[in-house]
Amino acid sequence: MAINSDFIEGIVIYERKHGESSKILKIFTKELGNISIMAKGSCSPKSSILSLSQVFVEGLYLFRPGRNFYYIKSGRLINSNYELRNNFTNLCYASLILEIVEKSTLQSSSLNNIYRLLSKILRILCSSKDPLAKTMAFILKFMSFMGYRPILSVFDNNFFSLESGVVTKNSYTSYSIFKEDIYYLRNLLYTSLDKDFIYDEGRKKYLFFILTKYLKYNLEIGDFNSLKFL
Repeated sequence: MAINSDFIEGIVIYERKHGESSKILKIFTKELGNISIMAKGSCSPKSSILSLSQVFVEGLYLFRPGRNFYYIKSGRLINSNYELRNNFTNLCYASLILEIVEKSTLQSSSLNNIYRLLSKILRILCSSKDPLAKTMAFILKFMSFMGYRPILSVFDNNFFSLESGVVTKNSYTSYSIFKEDIYYLRNLLYTSLDKDFIYDEGRKKYLFFILTKYLKYNLEIGDFNSLKFL
């Protein structure tokens, strides 16, 4: 799909310094997925696109094509999500979420749902007291949109398989889980991101470990740099 003269909603999911005053960005859009942007002069305090070229920012962008990159012609800020920088833990979980979106091969049919999910989770993480649970909820919903919704049935013996979700038999790609774990995961998957659920912190960390394994296995992603800080 070619970029036209209309403004496009986008979220900056990656930034890298380029030269003295510019950045290379990846911006996730609901129409085009991930696109590479050269933000010329965006590091200058006087730049008109300074606020639009920060990671986590959501904005309305007007792009123009170049030989190797698109360029930001103009735009308007929708949400800076600046509050993420006030809490290091929330910032790390938000960084992981951006890395998941950046490294995934996204289908055009799911872009709108994933965009709305990403926009909402970033806003919630700005003030959430339970970023671990919110990130697990994001992963479950994201994987569902990607076509890998895990089975969350409850059996007498329960194991979470990296291939499909909850199964009854153990294998080298599965992890033992409790019935209560499955009920908790169901709540995260099928209710709004706004809703909070109380659960054991140790079990949450264990389930987070399994879900990141599940995501990497099915989307064929080697690793996430952001996990080193979590």
